[in-house]
Amino acid sequence: MYATNFDSLIESMKSTEQTTGVSVLDHGHRVHQRYLELVQELNQGIALPGIQNVWERLRERLVSPAEMERYQVYHDCGKPACASDGHFPDHAEHSANQWTLLFPEDVTVADLMRLDMQFHLMNAEDAKAFWPHPLAPTLFVTAWAEILANAEMFGGQESTSFKMKRKRLERAGRAL
Repeated sequence: MYATNFDSLIESMKSTEQTTGVSVLDHGHRVHQRYLELVQELNQGIALPGIQNVWERLRERLVSPAEMERYQVYHDCGKPACASDGHFPDHAEHSANQWTLLFPEDVTVADLMRLDMQFHLMNAEDAKAFWPHPLAPTLFVTAWAEILANAEMFGGQESTSFKMKRKRLERAGRAL
């Protein structure tokens, strides 16, 4: 069931666990905070090579800072509606639907939510075809912020899980 107002959305996001001890809302704030840190690292030339190498081509194509913050903080706002035994089937679509219900004029953020999993799931060939999409740069940078924010959950940046996620994003970046 979708929230019918912003206050109930916040409450449902706070009460739904992303992972043990981390709510869906906490996760969104962590992603946005890690994004801000990542941009600082990118501008200083000290970020991971897989994103540093394409940053100059992406930075001018990102959505506005306000849209970026709304997207990143609330990108999983549909998870409470689809939570099932610790899984969130079709959560990106649910998030876009939830956001549209509350903010029908905020089309860009809803579209970002709907496409949120693209770079996490696609292969290099699909990424090459997806890069012309106007939201691709924002989705790509956010995908990096997400895996970096979630690194501890995967067992750290040296874990096999993190390395697999990083490799997928590196391939997508090379496809640009």
